[in-house]
Amino acid sequence: MRGKRVVHSRTNVLEKPGSQEWQTPKWIYNALNQEFGFDCDIATTPDNPLGAKMFFTKEDDALKQERWGKVNFCNPPHHLTPKFIEEAVEHAQRGETTVFFIPSRTGTRWFHKHLYNKVIGRYKVRVRVGNGKRKTVEVLVKDFADNVKVRFWQGRVQFTGPDMKINPKTGEPYPAGFDSMVVIIHGKRQR
Repeated sequence: MRGKRVVHSRTNVLEKPGSQEWQTPKWIYNALNQEFGFDCDIATTPDNPLGAKMFFTKEDDALKQERWGKVNFCNPPHHLTPKFIEEAVEHAQRGETTVFFIPSRTGTRWFHKHLYNKVIGRYKVRVRVGNGKRKTVEVLVKDFADNVKVRFWQGRVQFTGPDMKINPKTGEPYPAGFDSMVVIIHGKRQR
């Protein structure tokens, strides 16, 4: 198996270049489904391994669908996370809720544009710039959008799927090389 070796504290993960399909462990899906009651998995494979009532595969392309379910689950291919988040924000306007299980990428543009985008304050500070001169900059104090909740997952998840490397000592997949989060984008109430 070819790949680049990524070493993390107490984990040793082999990721195939381009590996984007990290199947959510069934116990995580079941726990979230018990809480939210999913109608649809909007990013799954044709075998529907999590057993969703309704689902969209890559071929169905949920990003082009007018409607999803009332309450949706999504663990998208990671390179498509920004597009799925943006589309879920649009679907929320129609009253649809989407619960994501995704890598915790809090420094990305999409995180700040769609999730952490409510400005609650501003202040100005003087900073020294590269040439030694001082400059005044405005700092925004932000919070999550009113219909967004984020839960940071403690510990690294052992995803399943064809691209996951198995630890020969335990027979279990290695933990992911990234932290995860649950993002809930609540549907806006329809009048």
